[in-house]
Amino acid sequence: MLTIHKYPLPTAGLEFCLNLPVGAAFQAAQVQHGRPVAWFTCDVGAPPVQREFKWATTGGACPDNPEWLYVTTLQIPEVDTGEQNLVLHLFVRNWFPGDNDDDA
Repeated sequence: MLTIHKYPLPTAGLEFCLNLPVGAAFQAAQVQHGRPVAWFTCDVGAPPVQREFKWATTGGACPDNPEWLYVTTLQIPEVDTGEQNLVLHLFVRNWFPGDNDDDA
């Protein structure tokens, strides 16, 4: 059964992986309670596949390789003041809309 699920997006480093069910489709990313999260539609009964992600900062280096696809940009507010203090641009490796997850 296809359902929608939320996954936290780590910001401790610029690169991270998420274990997502095969066939998971990105829907949206936002900041919730001061932390970035993403929603994916997926069948949680499907086997997991590891997906690689990278953050790029505004003015910083971003992936210069066709394997990396831009996903979205998030503005993360300062928790105490609510002011915008961090802008991150999310990229995913080798994952294009309609792919069939052959690498799972």
